[in-house]
Amino acid sequence: MRVGSATFLVSAVKWDIFGSLTFRGIAPASADVCAGIGLRWLRALRVRMSVPEPDWFWFLRVERGEAGGRLHLHVLLRVRPVFRSLFLVRQGHLCVAHRLWARGMTTFRAVEGWSDPAYSYSLKDDSCGADSYESGKSARARYWVASPALLARAGLQQSAGDPMAGLSASKHTLAMSTVSLRDC
Repeated sequence: MRVGSATFLVSAVKWDIFGSLTFRGIAPASADVCAGIGLRWLRALRVRMSVPEPDWFWFLRVERGEAGGRLHLHVLLRVRPVFRSLFLVRQGHLCVAHRLWARGMTTFRAVEGWSDPAYSYSLKDDSCGADSYESGKSARARYWVASPALLARAGLQQSAGDPMAGLSASKHTLAMSTVSLRDC
């Protein structure tokens, strides 16, 4: 079985949080815009937690929804235990991560080990994470962005500010797009 690049990256660390982020009203028209908004949210979250860039592990995937084809985001995060409360809803309070998003609905949950379905869901259409149903619908996961820390952990080269540098030779094979962190 062929292991895709996203599978290789996602398996490089043990994740703590899986999230979905949607847009109320009119969703962004392009995956580039959607990813850029997601990257700004990730930056705000990192700043809120005071996590240095080299220690900030995330994997962001843009997806078209099954009903209506609206773009939305899925994210895997590695966070210190002390910060997990930023993603949990307390009775009568919105979580901090949701308030930082402020663009629509969010859902966050803890990732429960390597067998958690969040891994396979985040890898739809990467040759191993998708079943035939998922591969056939319009929400194919062909657009993802990984943090510089994740790329470094996986042993891939990167240039400052470009989370996908070093993968340029395989961009067409992966059918993925990239967003520069400098644009956010």
